Amino acid sequence: MREERIKIQTQTNSLYYSIYADIKKRILQGELKPGDQLPTEAELEKLYSASRAPVRQALTMLEQETFLLRCQGRGTFVCDRKKESHWLLQSGFSKDMERDFNQLSSKTLWIKMEKPDDDVREILMLDEDQQVIHIHRLRYFKDIPIFSMHNYVRDSLNIETFKRAGDFFIISEVLERDFQITLYRAEEDIRAAAADDKMAEEMQIPVGFPLLSGKRVYYTENDRSVYMSLYHVRTDYWSHKTTYYANNQ
Repeated sequence: MREERIKIQTQTNSLYYSIYADIKKRILQGELKPGDQLPTEAELEKLYSASRAPVRQALTMLEQETFLLRCQGRGTFVCDRKKESHWLLQSGFSKDMERDFNQLSSKTLWIKMEKPDDDVREILMLDEDQQVIHIHRLRYFKDIPIFSMHNYVRDSLNIETFKRAGDFFIISEVLERDFQITLYRAEEDIRAAAADDKMAEEMQIPVGFPLLSGKRVYYTENDRSVYMSLYHVRTDYWSHKTTYYANNQ
């Protein structure tokens, strides 16, 4: 990054978000490349005419989205955004599982068109006569099924594209590669659950085994819902981490 003060727009966004968006833009446009080291936090404060809090908050957001890697004693670097880092972040799996990523796999059980229930229709803002693409998948760790997913995608997308993708690992990759749809944010609701007969058979666990049940809705930058995921995950393989931000500048 050039050693000159950077002017950013803050009329509609908070300062930390404007810093975040500017650095992210430079990464996506190739001005900042994988392996490049960012200026120190003190230098970024001068560049953006900002205090420490919004600079640190922007860097934290970029690190969580796997754009940056902060190494204690070394500095902050632009990441080579490997799909495993991005998926581990989205899924809630602990960082410890990254070393065993090559033992994670995914299997698509079936893909079909169907009439959605009222909840799916409302979330995806579908008309009464619209259908959804229903994709059922399992994720495995060391051949153990640990993650059962039902994805509901708008019928405006081509179902054959998903069928040709086979046992794809991350649905966002298919959306971005084949439909040029980039996901911007997600909303998630997580609750405790117990395995019923069907889930116990599918995930090879006893009936009543403790699970976490989640509903996650993905949106584009213009706040249009693209797909919804209903999932169950084994609690002995999954932990969830959340970062909360103070409302400061």
